[in-house]
Amino acid sequence: MDWLVSDTYEYRSEDFEPGTTGYKFLTLAAHCMRGNVLINTSKGHIGLGSPSAQPGDKVCVLLSCDPPVVLRAVDKNGYLLIGSCYVHDLDDGNDLLGSLPDNLRTVNIFHKDAGGHSRAFLDKGSGKVSFADPRLGRMAVGFAEFCRAVERDPFEGINLSPEVLIEHGVNVEYFDIC
Repeated sequence: MDWLVSDTYEYRSEDFEPGTTGYKFLTLAAHCMRGNVLINTSKGHIGLGSPSAQPGDKVCVLLSCDPPVVLRAVDKNGYLLIGSCYVHDLDDGNDLLGSLPDNLRTVNIFHKDAGGHSRAFLDKGSGKVSFADPRLGRMAVGFAEFCRAVERDPFEGINLSPEVLIEHGVNVEYFDIC
């Protein structure tokens, strides 16, 4: 496998001229943002979401659902799914799993063969990179097996049960989605 790890990039204007990879990226990013609006949450997060989002809607991380979603209470019995959203700082798992240890930070890895990005964890002291989130060790049943699977395929997800999350202090709510 051929992995590229980068946490910094020195921007040069020639990298974004028509026909370059940078230009293609910016064009794609602008296309992906089309139809979205800036949103902010009561916890101070900012992101992109549906223009239908309104103050009072909930931004939620639903188990086994990627990305976060916007839900609106329709009555005391249910919620309406407004749409998906991107909220900066929710994609790092801190709301569910807590902060990373001080010696670690997240990095994005690009895998040329698979043509995709994956989040990984860089040990700032040793320089070692791992795809297994160290915060899951105390939660996941069969964590060693999970780590081996993620090292083989970093695009593989993990499903944690609500019971395990509650046991570890995560605020879990149940929603009826209309």
